[in-house]
Parts: sequence; structure tokens; C-alpha cells
Amino acid sequence: MSIHARPFNHQLDPVAARDNLERLPIGLCDEFAHIELVCLDVDGILTDGSIIYSESGRALVTFNARDGLGIALLQRAGVSVAFVSALDSPIVRKRAEELHIKSVCLGVNDKLRCVRDMQRHTRGKILFMGDDLWDLAAMRACDVAASSCDAAVEALAAADVISSYGGGRGAVRQIADMTLEAQDIDRGSLMARYDE
Repeated sequence: MSIHARPFNHQLDPVAARDNLERLPIGLCDEFAHIELVCLDVDGILTDGSIIYSESGRALVTFNARDGLGIALLQRAGVSVAFVSALDSPIVRKRAEELHIKSVCLGVNDKLRCVRDMQRHTRGKILFMGDDLWDLAAMRACDVAASSCDAAVEALAAADVISSYGGGRGAVRQIADMTLEAQDIDRGSLMARYDE
């Protein structure tokens, strides 16, 4: 399988969102400024990809609170967020419910089909954040493709932007912060409204 890198394929630094935006090519900054929907894979993006089994055999995963706040801030700013995952479990459904995610496409191997359906209902740009082979078609179909730094090599090559953080370790938050910064939305004012 040959690996084709996206035209931008930019590795982010663990610095302020504005600093990362200033380092991006102008065309990619413009894409971020018009993102209306952020689609997130779950395993490897919202989690670190690990699965822990309890003594009773229940699968357990962990989610990052900073990623959760990033999702909440995007929603407060009017950017929709969707979960698109091959995994369908009560844990993922619970996390979607906690974060008020209305668009949830779980238990699907054909993520592209889900993304195509969302594209029909979205006028603005769509960002897809994925980390593995399952995500490649959806990443390529969206306006901006993002990945965590610990993603599979094929996903890294398909990404326009690669977070400096790993999946389940702040990667989603970094992309959320950059999206808000590109749209000139002050996170502090969103937090003030968040407390209301």
C-alpha cells in the first residue's frame, strides 16, 4: 500500500493555538476558520486506544477531561461535533450523552458513508479527526483531516494537521482550540457563558 501525504501535513507544536495557526499555510487557516462540523473517531482519538477489562469481563476505557471541555467549547461556539466510530459500546454512548453529542454514528465500518450523510446536512467545512486505517476514507473526504501524533503511519500521512498530543491525551482539545482561534472566538468568553 502506498502512502500519499495530504498537501499540508503539518505537525503542530505544544504551544498556544495562535502560534500554531500562524505557522499553518494560509489555505489551511482559512479551512479552520470555516469549520462547522468536527467529526471524531473514538478509539485512538477520544481515548488512547487502550482497552482495560475488569474482573467481570467488562471493557473499560478512559476519556480526557480537557478533550471534553474542548468539545463543549466548540458546541458553545456553534460548531457541531459528531462521533463516528467502529466501536459501539455503552461507554461511548454515555460519553456522547454527557457531552450532548447529537450526531452519533457508532458500530460502523464504513465511516465514509456516515460522513457523506453529514456533508449533505452541513454547509460549512468539515474536519475529521482519525487515527487508523478505518478512518482514511473519511479523512480524505473532509475539508480538513486531523490526527493525533500517535496515529498509524497511514493516518499521519492522510492528515493535514497532526496534533502534538496523543489520542485521549489532549489531541482533540488542541484541534478544538485551533478551530476556535481561527474563527476568532475567545475561549474565555465561552467559559463565562459555560458557567451561566
